[in-house]
Amino acid sequence: MAFEPMKRAWAICSLVAKQFKAGQEARWTLTLLADIGGRLGRGVILEESDISMILTLQSQVQQQLVNGKNIGNDKLARQTSIGVLDATIETIVIHLFASPACEWLTLMQEAAPIFRQLCPEPAGVPINLPSLLQHANVSLCYYAHTNVLCGAVMDLPMLFQYDCTPQNFSHVYSPIVEIENNSGTQWFHGTPDQFVAMFAKINAMQEDRWAPTPEIVTILERRIQDFQPIYSKLCDSFLLATRILVQECWRQVAYIYLYMGLCGDSSNTPHVKQAFKQFIKLLNSTKPGHMPDNFLILNFCAPAACKKQDCNIIRKRVQGIKINGPSHGVNDNAKIFENYWAHANAEGRPTIWSDVGEARKRVLGV
Repeated sequence: MAFEPMKRAWAICSLVAKQFKAGQEARWTLTLLADIGGRLGRGVILEESDISMILTLQSQVQQQLVNGKNIGNDKLARQTSIGVLDATIETIVIHLFASPACEWLTLMQEAAPIFRQLCPEPAGVPINLPSLLQHANVSLCYYAHTNVLCGAVMDLPMLFQYDCTPQNFSHVYSPIVEIENNSGTQWFHGTPDQFVAMFAKINAMQEDRWAPTPEIVTILERRIQDFQPIYSKLCDSFLLATRILVQECWRQVAYIYLYMGLCGDSSNTPHVKQAFKQFIKLLNSTKPGHMPDNFLILNFCAPAACKKQDCNIIRKRVQGIKINGPSHGVNDNAKIFENYWAHANAEGRPTIWSDVGEARKRVLGV
């Protein structure tokens, strides 16, 4: 599943070529990935034999990660590390659909040393996120992308410090309108790289308990406002319109996270209510389905839902995702937002962003 499947196909072809060159163990891992991924892609309900394959894959990748920590820094060692990270990322993608959250969170942590070793910045120096999101290696991009989004969506600390100062990501906020290359990670989830950089900055400010100044809020508001959706001429008119709609939905999510995540506003404040209203308006303008629902990460905007009817809209869309494909990750997310909605309602108050982290701990135990 990818926001732009043709670019995902390009990444898979690259993965297959590298894994075949890497030796018997890598080819065996690739076979497991293909078998499990194929069944998930067809929407097959996983049986005990499939779960066994996933456990075998997990064990195989974890051993590769252990071995990868002990290799050197020369060109050959670096290629080996990239191959290990590639296999790890594909396993994480499978876990996102088929396993409890603790499985892929564990792999993210275990892959952290290899990821950091592959980044160009010296140890102890924050990783330049905007540059990384444009890196030619998809796995490096995806790891950072997932780390940032999980930090935001699940209210988790990020595994690394990222350099997201305005001077370093000014080029990421430039109004690009058309793009035909395979750089960045937007083609995978639909999340604009511009907003990933912003979410990382907000995450870091939250972790440092840094209160935003009015000037900082104004700067971030302006960047959200100035964002221009990216599109490709190669898709048909329906896909073009839907992909632009997804990016416009992410604009409203960025507003919601700015006000609730950074400024500490509740779901009942005017700025949040306006952004959520626009999100729901966009959502209601299209029919439920794989596109756009799978690419909106609906639980990201769920904290902003105040009214019962808005909660029901999100529930209905999420239920559609669960019906149409593998849904373990969707179930986890649904349990989390149902939990914090229930707690806020029981206490007779609007939702605040810290409710997300508390609900995650209650539901997932992490």
